[in-house]
Amino acid sequence: MYELIKGLALPPANLLVVIIIGLWLARRRRRLGLALVTAACVTLYLLSTGLVANRLLALLESGIETPAANAAPPQAIAILSAGYLDLTPQGSAVDIDAMTLDRLRFGARLHRETGLPILVTGGGPDEERPPMATLMQQSLERDFGVAANWVESRSLTTQENAAFSARILSPLDIRSVYVVTQGWHLPRALAAFRAAGFTAWPAAAGYTNLHDGAIKTDILMPSAKSLHRSFYAFHEWLGLIWYRAFHFT
Repeated sequence: MYELIKGLALPPANLLVVIIIGLWLARRRRRLGLALVTAACVTLYLLSTGLVANRLLALLESGIETPAANAAPPQAIAILSAGYLDLTPQGSAVDIDAMTLDRLRFGARLHRETGLPILVTGGGPDEERPPMATLMQQSLERDFGVAANWVESRSLTTQENAAFSARILSPLDIRSVYVVTQGWHLPRALAAFRAAGFTAWPAAAGYTNLHDGAIKTDILMPSAKSLHRSFYAFHEWLGLIWYRAFHFT
């Protein structure tokens, strides 16, 4: 039920719901119904353009907070998981997806620059697939020649990434960490780790390039890629609202 509600609250599903409501209303209140349909269609178009989608993600990235200058320096690197990549049509074999690979690549580079130990964090939705953290550990060793010092394989959300990582690191007196994830995910990830008792330092595996395509004629052309970026932006805002209301009090 939670996943259904969350899905309906995010684009494009939420806009499709508005369109359906508008069409239903148009039978009795034509002007109101058509106004809702038009507004939803225009919004769907705008969210599908690079001009809007990139700026929505950049707006999230502008809210990244860094610790004070006198804060404790990082003692470890926490790399967050993203998702799976299916290697077979049946999903019987999986690996990490491209977003997780980006995070591992950046985390491995950060490890070489700082010498700090690495924690990978991420569970799995069922017993049929190995936990994300296990696949991340394997990829770090296989693809980057770097060993993960700790593997947190139970978490299913960003909040759990932080809480379960704290159970591993706090007894070792590690209370300051780099948090490695995408730039647009950092506001929520940093808030989660700080709520778990860490001094959390941002370590973005990538930022949104506002100038990418800025002078191209297709910047206003709708695309599935741009709509997907808008989905991520709304997902993060919804997550921030949810966490602040129920977790970060």
